[in-house]
Amino acid sequence: MSDLLIQLPPKPDLTVLKLAAFIQRRYRLDPSAVSEAIEPLVVIKMNDGHLLSLSLREQTLIIEPAGRHSPDLHVQLSPFSDAPPQFLWPWRTGLSSRGQRLKRCFTSQLIPWPTAARTFLDQATSFNAQSFQLTCTDPRDGQTLIWGYGPSALSIEGEKDRLALFFNGYTQLFREMVTGQLNCQGSMENIANLADEGLKQWIAWPC
Repeated sequence: MSDLLIQLPPKPDLTVLKLAAFIQRRYRLDPSAVSEAIEPLVVIKMNDGHLLSLSLREQTLIIEPAGRHSPDLHVQLSPFSDAPPQFLWPWRTGLSSRGQRLKRCFTSQLIPWPTAARTFLDQATSFNAQSFQLTCTDPRDGQTLIWGYGPSALSIEGEKDRLALFFNGYTQLFREMVTGQLNCQGSMENIANLADEGLKQWIAWPC
């Protein structure tokens, strides 16, 4: 499946870039949810009160100022946080059939990290199961995922919430390592390949 192209408004700020990245991620996971929700137009009220309209033209998502429209939903999205966006629903939207389609698309629920990690690794193009053996562990509860059977070893340790953010595409590996959120041990080449794959799969979530 082709990626969803995105046409941004002039001089988009970080919250707009994050919204675009979120929708791109949702499209890769559930394209029908996105296409059915953004039909023919969705108006979103941003943190600062300004309105954006979202529309689809073939394989392109068009984001532009909405003018005078009633918002279909509100988004709480911090430009300085790697947390997923939070969506709020006006009563007129939440109870309608259209509201159900919007809720299916605009959901910020994270996929549990072992499932997200398996999907991420299995669809990787920067490496394959023969490249290295990756062990991911949450040291608090001992939950572990082992993937691959290559000759070198790579390990990631971190709390489940941080692993979930990384494998769901809401943060970047090197940032997590520098801030001490994830402990990653292995060759620099393997770590770099893992980090690069994150950028390829996720339209890097702006940090």
